[in-house]
Amino acid sequence: MAPRPRANGSLLTFIGLGFWQAWWMIAMCSNMLPLHNTEGSGPLAFVMVATALGYLAVAFLPKKIMPLVGNIPCYGVCAFLATGGSLGLVAAGLLSGTSAYVVFVASVICFSLGNALLLAMWGEFWSTLAMGRVARCLMASYVFAFVLFFAVLSVPNALGAPLLAIMPTASLLVLYLSRNEPKREAAQTQFEMESKPSAFIFVPLVLLSIVWGTTQAIFPYLDTQGGGSIGASALAAGLLLAAVLVSTIVFPPSIEPVALYRIIVPSISCGLIMIVIAPELMANVGNGLVMVGIYALDMLVMLVSTDLAFRMRKPPVRYFALAVFATRIGTAVGTIAAHEMMVYLLTNGDWMHDTILTCAIIAIIVGSLVFTQSDLMKLYRTLPVHAATVSLDERCENIAQAFGLTNRESEVLRLLARGRSIPYIAKELVIANGTVKHHVSNLYRKIGVYDRQSLHDVIEQGAKQ
Repeated sequence: MAPRPRANGSLLTFIGLGFWQAWWMIAMCSNMLPLHNTEGSGPLAFVMVATALGYLAVAFLPKKIMPLVGNIPCYGVCAFLATGGSLGLVAAGLLSGTSAYVVFVASVICFSLGNALLLAMWGEFWSTLAMGRVARCLMASYVFAFVLFFAVLSVPNALGAPLLAIMPTASLLVLYLSRNEPKREAAQTQFEMESKPSAFIFVPLVLLSIVWGTTQAIFPYLDTQGGGSIGASALAAGLLLAAVLVSTIVFPPSIEPVALYRIIVPSISCGLIMIVIAPELMANVGNGLVMVGIYALDMLVMLVSTDLAFRMRKPPVRYFALAVFATRIGTAVGTIAAHEMMVYLLTNGDWMHDTILTCAIIAIIVGSLVFTQSDLMKLYRTLPVHAATVSLDERCENIAQAFGLTNRESEVLRLLARGRSIPYIAKELVIANGTVKHHVSNLYRKIGVYDRQSLHDVIEQGAKQ
């Protein structure tokens, strides 16, 4: 029987991705790197497009080098590319002329590949993590990123730039130290999903990312019209996201992907509307809400793409990297389009508010028509392929062994299979209700389901022998 997983994972697991996220927040929201020091969107656009293409390249890595997390040379390659590229970007800001251009281009290419490899390795790690609190791990990492963001920006650039450069390596080191966290076994049953993923699933990702890129390019120029600042928006977003994290800890969601989904569209649309209707009073909070919504989208993409890969018995790196590519290319398109509009329409017209309102409408349409909560749940609901002929206890035992359930999780599984409620199971096993919920969350995660009906479908089918 598999060893008993730790209840909440190590602290490193909760903050590791934060170093990666903090790098991007600092790079995009400060002048520490030479991305915003010229007119137009040239350097920034190049970085964003190169980064997106980096994910596309990683998506088609050969299967023979996977899993990446267990491939020690990948750590060295990733550290060299990401940290070397980051240091090169810092150096490019200190140079001038042709040498600065050459160093900048080479550094962006190196960093884009290292960055994509790093995030793909994290995605692979999330895919195999056995505990049922993956969304809360992701959320904690993003909250930690805000702490790092303000900490690094509070020191002089001479110190902040080296700190920024080593953040990818810090994230990679945490990943390496977390590699022995409890893992769920590869899917041992043929999941027949109610709705199989198709290329259409990329449409809402691209649309919401275009909204994000467009509005974030425009927002700083609203300062001249009584708007706010990126720094104040980040503070509001950090506090709001921390509040969401606390609420998910106090009141654990039964279905984590749905909990993340419910944040996205209301946060983005309401935030954009707040920016337009009261820029003097609520611009910072509004843009902070937009940040929370788009970060929730990032977390949802990480969680769902790796879950789908697990359920379909596919390499998680490909699904994960393609999903992230869709979001990053959308952000690049929105950013470039907004900068081009500012060149031709200037920055002092009503068109900026009209554009933000249009983006709010697009976000609402995406959430209500293009991809709804029901569409998300269809990706998780399972249908039995065939009915197993062995007894219920034998099926539960087979599933427990196939998916590496602990003894206690196996006991909970047998009671769930008989339709027992959480309070009944707690009384039967003489444990607290919260402990039962924890075991249910973990066994759902290991088996690859998110609701009771899908669990019963898997039990009825039985594990692959």
